[in-house]
Amino acid sequence: MVITTRVGTGIVKQILVDTEADSNIMFCNVFDALGLRDADLRGNQHGVVGLGDNFIKPDGVVSLPISIGGGQGKRSLMAEFVVLRDSTTYNLILGRKTINEFGVVICTKLLLMKFVADDGSIPMHRPDEEKTEFIMPGGTYCYKVMPFGLKNAGATYQRLMNKILKDLIGKTVEVYVDDILVKTTEAEDLISDLENVFASLRRHDMRLNSLKCAFANGS
Repeated sequence: MVITTRVGTGIVKQILVDTEADSNIMFCNVFDALGLRDADLRGNQHGVVGLGDNFIKPDGVVSLPISIGGGQGKRSLMAEFVVLRDSTTYNLILGRKTINEFGVVICTKLLLMKFVADDGSIPMHRPDEEKTEFIMPGGTYCYKVMPFGLKNAGATYQRLMNKILKDLIGKTVEVYVDDILVKTTEAEDLISDLENVFASLRRHDMRLNSLKCAFANGS
């Protein structure tokens, strides 16, 4: 997915949103175009960065504000970019850490980015709100966040959970939509297995309802 947005003092086009990338990457052409200098760089701990079949030593790291969205839906944060003296089709690569910090859900099929609300719900695509209209005695209403009654809501949420817990599913976790089962064979491993699940959920700003959680259930 490719987007255009404001980074630092300028509008940057051809930004690749890559959920598989560990870091944000800025290429030299953008670094220079934004009026940045070597004095703005600080040391980094990345050593070398793999880019395709090549491994490149970064020039350093720079922190800049980045904004996504517009109007009242605009969100901004400070992001760290690894600067490479190389060039590609893209000007920037936006990695998963910053994507998660923005709290967005990405639909590659429709090429859309959606912000997740503070309560964990996924907002509807505004032009689609009217397609969910229903009539009640008090008037006509529509959904502003994705309800689980929609045909593809369950499948969408299942794909999200599969992605969040992909490294644990089949090993210490089984998940069906919003039901998560953490399994362990040895009692002494239970705490560490739970910590791994909680860490994965926390990285994606997912929340659990404590009233619906049960622990140390034997089988």
